[in-house]
Formats: sequence, C-alpha cells, structure tokens
Amino acid sequence: KRGYAFHPEVQRWRGYLDRLMMRHNLLVGEMTLRGYKHKSPMLLEDIESSSEGLTFVDPLENQFAILADKYGGSEAGRIPLPRRCSDFWSHHKYSCMSRGYNHYKDISRFSKEYGGKCIEHGGEFIRYVYDILNEKPSMPALQNTWDHIIGYFETKVSSTTRKDWLEMVPYEIHKLAPLVYKQAMALDIPFITESTILAELLSYDDLFSID
Repeated sequence: KRGYAFHPEVQRWRGYLDRLMMRHNLLVGEMTLRGYKHKSPMLLEDIESSSEGLTFVDPLENQFAILADKYGGSEAGRIPLPRRCSDFWSHHKYSCMSRGYNHYKDISRFSKEYGGKCIEHGGEFIRYVYDILNEKPSMPALQNTWDHIIGYFETKVSSTTRKDWLEMVPYEIHKLAPLVYKQAMALDIPFITESTILAELLSYDDLFSID
C-alpha cells in the first residue's frame, strides 16, 4: 500500500517474490526444527521465477563482517557466525551434498585452498557455495546425504534407532530432522547441530516432488 510500499528495501524485492518466499520458508523451517509453531503463512500462487539473481547491497563476504560488528557481543545462535571459510564450509557441506555428491567433492578440494582464510577474504569460495545452493536438492543425493549423517551415530545410538531413521528418509524428513537435531545436541556434535540442511529441508513445501 502507501508509505513503506515505496521504501527502497521493499522496492528491491519487486520481481523477486519467489526469493522472498524462499527466505520466509527458511525461517519457518528453522522454527519447526526448534519446536516452534508459526502463524505467518505466505500463500502466494503462480509466482514467476526471477530471471536474474538477487543484487546484493553488500558482497556476500562483507555481510559476515557487518553481522559480526552488529552482534559480536551477543550469544551465538544455532549456527554461529563463521570466522573462517572452514567454518562456513562446515555449516553448508551437507546442503551442498544434497545437490549432488559431485558438488561436495569439487568444493571439498576447493575448501583446502580457502579453509584457513578469514571469512572476509573468502569471497570466491562463498559465491561458489552460494551458486550450488541455488540448485534444488535431488532425491538420490538427499538419500546419500542422510546416509552420511545417520552414519555418524553408528556407535552413539542403537541400531534400532538408526534403522527407524533410515526408513524415514526421504519422505519423512519433517519428522527425522528434529529427532536428529535433538540427539546431536545431547551428544554435542556441532557439525550436525550447526548444519544448514536440518532447517533447509523443512522449508520445502514440495519436498515430496523432488526429482
């Protein structure tokens, strides 16, 4: 309507409603993972896919510095701000794997060059991961990713529990992800509890139709 409708930050999203809805669904996925309910449905039908990528006000690598400056003294959230590229890769590696194991292998080699660098100097690496995450997960890669995640619990939970978890892949991710998150929290496994894939997969309304 009037007023904020002409705010530059509102205008910037015109033509990118699909990306705005994606962001909304990611927040809903995070809430779901943590056991919260939401009352903010975003029911937008027949949204055209944006033809171009978003234009960022600040380069991706600079956004971490901005957030660190703003929230540096606050308690870290589920996924702490990365200080090095190795932290960033740890948070996103399973999400990349769910797009294809070839992506995971390629970027694993790439991360060896960038892993020790400060996040502010990892622009090329961050953009490479970002481009992969713009793809949609594939069903075979998703299955393989959860096999990897559940495999880490081999000596930590019963074989019956692992069997139950594996039977929930991939069509009951909305039930599996919170269970795995809770168990990883209890066992203090940061590379699982801090993984973006846990909430990301809960954000897909059309998860059952992944090709």
